[in-house]
Amino acid sequence: MALYPGDDETIEDTRGVFEALSTKPGVVLLVLGAMHLGNVYVLNRIRRRVVMERERLPPVAPREWIAPTAGA
Repeated sequence: MALYPGDDETIEDTRGVFEALSTKPGVVLLVLGAMHLGNVYVLNRIRRRVVMERERLPPVAPREWIAPTAGA
């Protein structure tokens, strides 16, 4: 794997094969999971900021106040 380019230990038995096949991809998956969590956090912060800015300003500027009528 790319994370272990200098790992030259010899695998002597079947147990070593399974340990190597579970450790190396496991580390890669943990790193990818951490990167995904960071991306979700950053994108959620960006989305939340845009929503807050959109709610702060009214969609149309108010022109005047109209009193309610008695029949309404």
